[in-house]
Amino acid sequence: MSMRRIEKPIRDVYTKLAERAKRSSRIDSIATIGTELYSVLQNKLPHVYYDGASAGVEDVESVLGKPILKPVEKAVSIEDLLNLGLPSALKVMRTIGIVHIKTISSYFFNQLKNEFAISAKLSESQAQLMERIAEFQEDKVPWMARRIAQTETTQMFNGGSQKGYELSTVVGGKQWIANLQGNPRPAHEDAHLQVVPVKKPFIVDNETLMFPGDTTMGASPGNTINCHCCTLPVIKI
Repeated sequence: MSMRRIEKPIRDVYTKLAERAKRSSRIDSIATIGTELYSVLQNKLPHVYYDGASAGVEDVESVLGKPILKPVEKAVSIEDLLNLGLPSALKVMRTIGIVHIKTISSYFFNQLKNEFAISAKLSESQAQLMERIAEFQEDKVPWMARRIAQTETTQMFNGGSQKGYELSTVVGGKQWIANLQGNPRPAHEDAHLQVVPVKKPFIVDNETLMFPGDTTMGASPGNTINCHCCTLPVIKI
C-alpha cells in the first residue's frame, strides 16, 4: 500500500518532465528534476514513516502475544513520530535528497539526454524526436517510478519500524530479514538473520545501516537502492 501511494505521483513527475522535453526539445537540469521529485517525496514519505512505526509496534506485540501499549497510548505515541518525532523522518529525507534523488535524477537526465543525442545523430525530425521521447516515456518511466518508490518506501518504512521498536522497553535487538524469494544482493543474503542491539547498526557489505535502506550512516546507493529487506524485533529475555 505504501509503495503504491508513492509510485503514481513519481510517475506523474517523470511524465510531466518528458512531456516538457517533447514540447521544448530540451531537458530540465538534474537539479530541477531532483527538486520536483523531492517535493513529491517530502509530502508522501512521512506517512510511510508513520506506517512503519505502527508496524514496528505491531511486530513487537505479535512476538509477545499481547499489547505493549494501550490503544490510546499507541495512537498518541505513534502520532508523536509525525509531530515531535518528525525530525527523525526529515533527517532521512535530507539524506535521500543527497543520495538517492541525486542518483536517480542523474539516471533519468542521462537516459533522456541519450535519446536526444541519438535523434540528432540520425538527423531525425521534430516529430520523430517527439515519438522517440514518447517511447522512452512509455518504456522507462514506469520502471523508474517503481524503482524510486521501492527504494524510498523501504527506507522510510524500516526507519519508522526502528522508532516503533524504540517505543517499547521490551525490544533488545533487531534482526535483518532479506527477501530470499526476490533475488537479493549477495551481501543482503549474507546479512539475512543478522541480529544486533536495537540501537546499534547492522554491518552489511562492510557498511553500517540502522535498518535496510538506511543511508544516514553513509551506506552507498549500491547497498540501498531497490532494497526489499526488512527487520523483525528481538525481545529481551
